[in-house]
Amino acid sequence: MRNYVLGKYVLKAAWLFFVFGLIVLKFLDNSFMSWDVVIGLAFLGWVVAC
Repeated sequence: MRNYVLGKYVLKAAWLFFVFGLIVLKFLDNSFMSWDVVIGLAFLGWVVAC
């Protein structure tokens, strides 16, 4: 059970890091992805993590 909780936190941290990386890439290269895709991924990650 403890490993499950720990895994969930690791997954949440990994997802936040991934989304943060996407946003940084978006700022560096504006043609990388559209903002609605980035925001959609962030929202999806929030729903999955919580």
